[in-house]
Amino acid sequence: MINEDQAASIPSNLLSTLKQDSIRVNTSSHKGFKAEKKVSNVKLPPLSIITTQLDNSPGNLWNHQKQRQKLKYLTDSTQCVCGAGKDISFLYDASSNGIRVAPPTSTSAPESLIPNEYHIVKHSGVVGLDLFDDPYSAIAAAHERHDTKFPSMRPTGRQEVMQLKNTLDQMIGKVGLESYIKHMELTGPTQMHNLIHLVKKEQEVYNICFHELIRQVSVHCSERGALLAEVRQCYSNLLNKIPHQVRSLHDEVIAQRALDRKLTTELCRFHQVLTKLTCDLCELRDHNELAGEEIEETKDSLLLALSESEKNANLLVEYSNLYELQRSRLENQIEHLSKEKELWEQTCYYLAVEVANHYQLESVRQLQLSGKSWEKLASHFAILFSDKNTKQLCIIQQDVQKWRRDLALFLHDLKNIEGHLITELMAVYDGMNSWLLKLKGFKESASVPTDVMEKTQIEELWQALTNWLTVLNQLSEIFSGETLMNRIDKLQLLEHNVSGWNEIALSILQRRVQYSVILQGDAPIGAKDAQKESVTELMGDVNSCMKALSLRTSGENGIAVAFVRLITPLESWDTTFNLILHSGKSFNESTYLKLTSQLDQWLSHISVALDGLSSLKIHNENQSFDDILSKADKWCSIFCHGVQVDDSHVMEQVSHLYGSIMQWMTQILLTITKSKSDFESVDIDSKCKVLCENLAAFTEAIVKSCHFLFENDEFPEIQDIIDEETGQLQTLQDEAKNWIRLSKIMTELEEREKIIEKVAQEKKQPSPPKEDAILTIGIDDNVTEATEQIVDKQFESQELDLYTEQDLPEGRGGQLEETEKLVIAMDELNSKLSTVQVEVTAEKERADKAEKLLQAAESHIEQLMSELKQMKEESIEQASANKKGRRARTKSRDIKML
Repeated sequence: MINEDQAASIPSNLLSTLKQDSIRVNTSSHKGFKAEKKVSNVKLPPLSIITTQLDNSPGNLWNHQKQRQKLKYLTDSTQCVCGAGKDISFLYDASSNGIRVAPPTSTSAPESLIPNEYHIVKHSGVVGLDLFDDPYSAIAAAHERHDTKFPSMRPTGRQEVMQLKNTLDQMIGKVGLESYIKHMELTGPTQMHNLIHLVKKEQEVYNICFHELIRQVSVHCSERGALLAEVRQCYSNLLNKIPHQVRSLHDEVIAQRALDRKLTTELCRFHQVLTKLTCDLCELRDHNELAGEEIEETKDSLLLALSESEKNANLLVEYSNLYELQRSRLENQIEHLSKEKELWEQTCYYLAVEVANHYQLESVRQLQLSGKSWEKLASHFAILFSDKNTKQLCIIQQDVQKWRRDLALFLHDLKNIEGHLITELMAVYDGMNSWLLKLKGFKESASVPTDVMEKTQIEELWQALTNWLTVLNQLSEIFSGETLMNRIDKLQLLEHNVSGWNEIALSILQRRVQYSVILQGDAPIGAKDAQKESVTELMGDVNSCMKALSLRTSGENGIAVAFVRLITPLESWDTTFNLILHSGKSFNESTYLKLTSQLDQWLSHISVALDGLSSLKIHNENQSFDDILSKADKWCSIFCHGVQVDDSHVMEQVSHLYGSIMQWMTQILLTITKSKSDFESVDIDSKCKVLCENLAAFTEAIVKSCHFLFENDEFPEIQDIIDEETGQLQTLQDEAKNWIRLSKIMTELEEREKIIEKVAQEKKQPSPPKEDAILTIGIDDNVTEATEQIVDKQFESQELDLYTEQDLPEGRGGQLEETEKLVIAMDELNSKLSTVQVEVTAEKERADKAEKLLQAAESHIEQLMSELKQMKEESIEQASANKKGRRARTKSRDIKML
């Protein structure tokens, strides 16, 4: 017999096998019942005092793998002893409603999910003393692992089924679903939460009952139990779908509520806006009433202004038509007078030529031919100069434009290179500055000099130094090698281009100096000096520009030196750090001080290099490269315009000088051929001297300019043309000298005619006995008689070249009559010329007056046009204001209707 003390000392597993009457408990959590064994000769305590735990060993069925596989549905979806299972408890979202859930308390796992009062106990004899070492035991060592026991496979009877039914009814009754539905006893955050709470409890009951039924059915027929387990699984899946639908419906309800709140807010805001618009509409209605009155007044004034503008427009059209008619009439008159003037000038010229030919005035004929030849040759050389200047000016313009374009491209490339340099140097500068600050921080935080930096920090610093050295080596290659040579070649091409157009400009200026006497006054000569000074100043600026570019290209402005000062010590420090890291050399305080001092020097060198790169000004000048480019372009346009103006001025001087020659020749012809001259000999002599001086100076300037042009090999490939042009230059000189000689002869002849006339008057008076007379036949075949006493020795030397002594021809009286007729004809011609000149002067005065009237009419028309334009703008503004008013009234009317 085993007493209570002995039973207490026996292990529970062993004691359970020694029980005389086995105790069977239907638990779904422990999933099995121990087989009944009979123990002989062992007296167990009464049932009421048995407090030992049930046997935990599974049935023998679970020892076989095939049976375990066959009854897998009983172990896959077992219920945890803590009550957790597949229910809809996750719908109870307490945290979303601000409800805090109390932390779970530590509980011990119960032996069965069914309450103790529903346990079934059987006495079926004494259990045998059999112990099994079961490796499939699922008893949990700790509740947190949620291990379960294998279900018991012992058959049951109808009594257990009825007991399970009663247990189910009582457990459902305790849940209280019906009482909740009737009395709403539970109180939670929402009805949904209360319902979920009750459904959770009821589902626990259903899970317990369903699991037990499947176990009982599986004992008798495993296939039926598997079918029930599958039906239970389908039912569970169906229940799992319900929470998702409920959640989606709940989310939809929440979204609908949020939408309703938003719509309510919008409705309130719309109501406020509507109220504000109503107030604004009232104010607008009042404003429209006031504006309507003003619009009516403005409309009346606008109609009046439109009528006046129409009248002014009609008047303006009439003035314009009148102006066009007057302009066309005056243009026709001026054209008629010009043609008439040209006709009379040509008539007078041809008449003078015919008179000289008829009376064999050889001196006048030669004078006219010499002047005409000189004018053709002078015009030819003036055109030659103009063509040459035009070609060279085109070359200068092309060279300047090419230089500007190439220089702009060169500056663009140089700025890109310098921008890259600035970016890289700034990165190096920032890195050095940050490491300098770190080193100072290490020194302040270190207690011992040897503890200034750790090995990892030294490696980082060495890596930074290596990177800086690599970057600086790459940047230094910009100022050496093939890259530098290419930029220097481009710069030399730019300098060659500048020297080319500079030489051409100086040659043009030197050639113009030769004929500067052609231009009247001292102002043009001063202008030439100013242009030469402008060329010199521009070349100085351009040379400074090229020098600055050369310094920046080669790095001689201090950048290359800065790179050398940076790279050399960096290489030395790279070696030092390599020794420190690999040979065991220490980083002591002296090394630290040297490094910090060196970093300061490197930063100063980089700052100097950055200052040199960031400055785009020319060295020692207060102007940029853009100023030089604009200055070169402006100088080119001014220089070309000045040369073209001077070339046209030379052509005008040729025409003016030839006109003065022809005018003087006409005056001297009239003086010689008529008896009494209206022209003073002093004026003719002074004009002759001025013309001779101008002609000689002009011819000399042209000859010098041409010799300068030919001697400087301006036409090296056309030697024949140079020889021909040189011969024409000689012809030009000869014609000029011939005209000067003949003009002097004609002037002396005019004085001689006065002397002959005085002798003729003395001959008409009573004269002493006749003396030997000398009959002198002049070049003009005018036979005159002069006494030998009157002929002066001065005229005798001149008569050797100007006159030919001949005998007195027959018919002297007829020649005198023809001379008188010629004098009369010349007087008539002179009177007609005077009349024509008076008429032309009067017509010019009338044309000037008409032009003034036309200008006044034009100014008046312009004033009327501006007034008309202003009135049209005012009318348009008034129309737009009326349109806006009508729109406002329409809008207010629509709002009233709404």
